[in-house]
Amino acid sequence: MTDIIEGRDDFDSVLGRLDNPVGGTIALTLTVKTYIQLVAPGSFHFEATLPVPGNPSQTSLQPQTLTVSQAPPDALSQFQQRFADTIDHAWNGKLWLVHGGTTRQRSDGSRIYNVRCRVRIQYVSQPEAQLIMQLLWQPTGNGATTFRQNCHRGGIGRPHGGIRDALRNAMGLNANPRDMQLLDDSCGERTLHFPASDCSTNGCTHAAGRHPFQQCVAAHEFGHYLGLPHACAAAGVVNSTAQYCIGNTIASMEDQMAVGNTKSIAHTAPWLARLREHGYGPRTWSPRTTAPPNT
Repeated sequence: MTDIIEGRDDFDSVLGRLDNPVGGTIALTLTVKTYIQLVAPGSFHFEATLPVPGNPSQTSLQPQTLTVSQAPPDALSQFQQRFADTIDHAWNGKLWLVHGGTTRQRSDGSRIYNVRCRVRIQYVSQPEAQLIMQLLWQPTGNGATTFRQNCHRGGIGRPHGGIRDALRNAMGLNANPRDMQLLDDSCGERTLHFPASDCSTNGCTHAAGRHPFQQCVAAHEFGHYLGLPHACAAAGVVNSTAQYCIGNTIASMEDQMAVGNTKSIAHTAPWLARLREHGYGPRTWSPRTTAPPNT
């Protein structure tokens, strides 16, 4: 069995072959055609949300500048490998959808299988790309401390991007030439210290009741590309500054879409949407972060 699920240009959804005959599990792979643009060395201008001078209780978008360093000759190819490996490690083998019906037969007589959620990075040329990324190599200068790695799905240069750009233009907005901006060290782990309401009872090791969290930025931003919001954001809001919330307990903040690396059942949403959109399986699925039993 190999079926292409059509209907979305942000990634290709493919139901793979039966990979667990005993447990009845198939893989639903979201393949993202990716193009990475290495930003040229020199000045790089952007906007950052910062306190208003003289009124620190208010914030506004303010122009900033950083300096991008000259990357080594093999920097792009090495980052491509690291990014693909990072996404594979962070997202594959972590999420499943278990059939929730009383029967495992579809109306056409075929069997309903449990689903293993997978992603795959496929590098292509820019005209073919679904995910267009800008890679900033070792930025320096004052702006380097205010630049925030991000993902805002754009449109230019993608197979169906023209429709999205036309909508943005109709709203008086500029077309977005890229979907993601990352730094050269984004595939590694970084330590973030945040206050947590239960620090005193959970062995916080940092001063002032702040707990150290480990997160891979590239994996977090890729979650936004798949359509996931921050862990406690309002429904339907993806990667909005106003919705940048991380929870208040250590357990909730360990979420991949907060400031940690832990997967939650909410992260199955992109795969669940594909299954429901195209009528595969029962009306209800049970999301899991552990492999289903062999049934």
